[in-house]
Amino acid sequence: MARVTRKEAAARLNVSKSTLDRMIRRGELLTETEQHGHRHTVWVLMGDVIEDAHDDSAEDTNEHISESIEHTERDTGAENLALQAEVKGLRELVDLYRERLADSDWRYQELLGQLKTLTAALPAAESTAPRERRRWWPFR
Repeated sequence: MARVTRKEAAARLNVSKSTLDRMIRRGELLTETEQHGHRHTVWVLMGDVIEDAHDDSAEDTNEHISESIEHTERDTGAENLALQAEVKGLRELVDLYRERLADSDWRYQELLGQLKTLTAALPAAESTAPRERRRWWPFR
């Protein structure tokens, strides 16, 4: 397994450095990071990539693809079950919130009715002129 810089790996794979960076982010290439204080060097491990590219025959590639498809279908089935369970839980939550909203709306209407009853029972307000305030500063 050869440890090369990003520039050398891009030259060996005949891709640009930005494409190489995307390949690293997707996990297609193995890397090592070497710290130098606040800076670091990224080393690309090229042995697996080169050996896989030269050693795979068409049959191995087809088998690998069919295994990947089966694995993806299993994962998709599991994901579908998980998503269905999540949707069911969210629907139950929506129903709960609808019930709470209906209850709060009922309580609000009841309080409005009580407020109208109480305001009708209150005596009318007296309309007297407000008293003049006495100033605390005597030298005005």
